[in-house]
Amino acid sequence: MSELSRPERVIFALAAIVLVMGGMKAASGLLVPGLLALFIAIVCTEPMYWMIERGSPKWVAILVVLIGLLGLSSLVPLVITGSYVQFTLQLPVYQERADLLFEQSSAWIQDYGYDSDSLRAIFDPAAALGYVQVVLAALGGISVPILPDHAARDFYPRRCAKVT
Repeated sequence: MSELSRPERVIFALAAIVLVMGGMKAASGLLVPGLLALFIAIVCTEPMYWMIERGSPKWVAILVVLIGLLGLSSLVPLVITGSYVQFTLQLPVYQERADLLFEQSSAWIQDYGYDSDSLRAIFDPAAALGYVQVVLAALGGISVPILPDHAARDFYPRRCAKVT
């Protein structure tokens, strides 16, 4: 077999990269949890070896790290859920503040020759707050309406009454 020329090697290298990337995309359902588990294992080995060096039995070190990991993994959803609940309770305040800022921005942008409809086409405060709420809910594993029109109807009845 003859030696490949430089353009052929580049084409084969690019094809190999595309194949590897496609394989990674196809295997992402297994690859992402596996890489996360690998990361957690690497992070947890240092405290475990530190306890073993201080004279703790290996099983105690593993148990302490495991309990700490379970406690931390239980604490994160609780914090996010608490943030979600507080955000939902404060949502009317945020909505009024966003409306006020929007009105001030509309007045300011009119000085430059634009109207408030063009600003609303770029940024809608109600939609932005709805997306923040959906993201917080998704992080905390809380079920909320995902469709923006449902979210708008549920959480912004005053604004939806104006539209309909």
